[in-house]
Amino acid sequence: SDDPSASSQLAYCWPVLFASYHLRVGAARLIAVLVVAAEITLCVAIDPARVVFEDAVGVSLILIALMVVLVYARERADVAIRALRHDAEHDAVTGLLSRRSFDADIEGFDDATVSLIVVDVDNFKSVNDSFGHSVGDRVLRIGASCLEANDREQDSAYRLGGDELAVLLRGCPGDAALRRAEDSRSAVQVAV
Repeated sequence: SDDPSASSQLAYCWPVLFASYHLRVGAARLIAVLVVAAEITLCVAIDPARVVFEDAVGVSLILIALMVVLVYARERADVAIRALRHDAEHDAVTGLLSRRSFDADIEGFDDATVSLIVVDVDNFKSVNDSFGHSVGDRVLRIGASCLEANDREQDSAYRLGGDELAVLLRGCPGDAALRRAEDSRSAVQVAV
């Protein structure tokens, strides 16, 4: 290249490309427009006779394209990571928090008042054997929705495994937890 600024662009833009990985898509687009506009302005203002305009702008466009690709790739990776984290923390059938989340939440408690409601669906195996797993899954979803309907904001509902569900009641003394358990049981009985 006859344009010494083209090679200096490469040297100066690698840190920008590295930093661009942490940008949001809108910011990357704005930077792309500003860099191309600045490059065109510099090419025209400095010495239009000596500057190889196409080369300088071409290098900028390549670097901008790389920056935008990096930003979009990072955005897609962030979405995939959030989806994987959600899948790891939630049960696929009921949408409740998983056993792994339950274990982590139980370990994190201090001496605060906490109650635990554990629900086991009666004769669940016979439902699966007689009507199939799709009906069994529907029964679990009904139970989960009844538990969640009676939840307060600070409560958490879990599927521990099989037909076992649980609700962790933070700041709920035993007598209130017993009433909540009975309300949940009645709701499931009416729904099924």
